[in-house]
Amino acid sequence: MDETKQEAEKTQEKETQETAAEHTNKRDVNEAGSPIDRANAAAERAEKAAEELKRENDRLEELQVRRRLGGVTEGAEPNKVEKEESPVDYAKRVQEGNIQLKE
Repeated sequence: MDETKQEAEKTQEKETQETAAEHTNKRDVNEAGSPIDRANAAAERAEKAAEELKRENDRLEELQVRRRLGGVTEGAEPNKVEKEESPVDYAKRVQEGNIQLKE
């Protein structure tokens, strides 16, 4: 499990670095480009953002499926089952005088 987390962190870090480099390059295009070039660059950024969102949604969906199939609950408490008192335990309570009579 730790290996998966480490790989995910490395992948995310790499994507962040790539995204930062891409934004730097796109700023140069946006500053000196024609309106068509700027629109194309904006469309490209929107497509990449949509791809990133899709990947994130897929990842979250997979995580949710694993939780459901893995038996992990989201805050549910198990039902508390009260033990039925055995006759021996009842007899001990009566002898000790720890019994409450119903009125």
